[in-house]
Amino acid sequence: MVMFEPYGDIDLNEDPCIFTACAHIFTLSSMDGIMSMVDHYDIDPMSGKIVGLKSSSEPFSSHELKACPTCRGSLRNLARYGRIVRRALLDDSAKKLTVWSNRTYADLAERISADEAQLSASIDAFLKPHQNVTLHDRPSDQLKAVKSLKTSQRYRKAFATRSAVQSFADKLRKDEQPYQRVRNLVETVRREHAEDGIMEFSFASSELQLRERLQAISLLIRCDIIIFSDVTNVHVKTTAGRARGDLHLDFANNRSRCDGLVKESEETYSVRQEVEGRLFWARFVALECGAFDSTREDVPPGATAQKDALNEEAFKRLKQAQNICERFLDQQPDPTEGLIDEIKAVRKMLNEGVSTSEMKMVVAAMAKEFRGTGHWYRCANGHPFTVGECGMPMQLARCPGCGAGIGGQNHQATAGVQHAREIETQFGGLRL
Repeated sequence: MVMFEPYGDIDLNEDPCIFTACAHIFTLSSMDGIMSMVDHYDIDPMSGKIVGLKSSSEPFSSHELKACPTCRGSLRNLARYGRIVRRALLDDSAKKLTVWSNRTYADLAERISADEAQLSASIDAFLKPHQNVTLHDRPSDQLKAVKSLKTSQRYRKAFATRSAVQSFADKLRKDEQPYQRVRNLVETVRREHAEDGIMEFSFASSELQLRERLQAISLLIRCDIIIFSDVTNVHVKTTAGRARGDLHLDFANNRSRCDGLVKESEETYSVRQEVEGRLFWARFVALECGAFDSTREDVPPGATAQKDALNEEAFKRLKQAQNICERFLDQQPDPTEGLIDEIKAVRKMLNEGVSTSEMKMVVAAMAKEFRGTGHWYRCANGHPFTVGECGMPMQLARCPGCGAGIGGQNHQATAGVQHAREIETQFGGLRL
């Protein structure tokens, strides 16, 4: 491949030949160079033999999927290069998952926004029956309670959207992602053949699409908030001339779920989801405290003081969320875009009790971000982003996911940024 020597002049004892499935012949040294073996293995410079594995496992590696140099045929059947080829295939699967999840996220966010607008616009014209409402225990139990209400048909579209979001979240579970699935399969074989010395399959946590999974969890919590908020508003707007019925809310489990979202978001530098987790926590408190009636005869001792403490903690969470948003106000893109208005609305609810304040997402900006057509990269924290125009970085910017430095100057990426080539062009039109 380099010296263009005829195969008849090659000493096969020094440089053996490899025969591909597509019936082409290459020397071992040529194929090792084409496959970039030195990037994946430690090689003895004296003997040229492989002596160990390199631990490099950068996310969305820039190495393209290797194929036969003559006909672009598959090299998957060559055991010597199996690790390299399969690593590239895993990278491709991860890229497909990222493109699909970001597009699906934008579409579902638009559906949620439309459902919220429809519920808000129809509440005054909606016939409100008198009924008791009790929402407590797990979110699944709360949703069952809503489905048993006389007004359950009002939430038919919202429940359909939530079901779609749940399906989206299930497909992004850690165990369902490409690298984790392969690791699980390898571990199964290792247990069955422990004596054969099969190596452990390990990878960096950045290989998993953790931010995408957190986006799905955030959408799921937002769906619940929209449904439960409307149930509460319907109850409040029920004609007071007759017995309105009792309203009992306990969102402790929901707040615990928000805490989990905040914790995982902090660990993965997912700024928007961290702010949303704190915001949702305060929103559940606003609903619960707004529905609390201290004049009821069945109020347990100390309940009023407990609600006051909960309300105070909600203000604290909102302040933390606002401080995070303010750090990114002057940055473009702003990963917390649109959330400041939601924080103000929730603060107003905490001050005034239950209201009909709308909390619509700014989904247009997100949709634009997730439908980029330029080249794809990852920031230092592993979040994918695109560069438009020619696709090469010409200016410094901030990651839309965590605010880390991205972009570059004179076609040179800034420190920490890694290239993930042809995600959109190769996989944008594919479906999982």
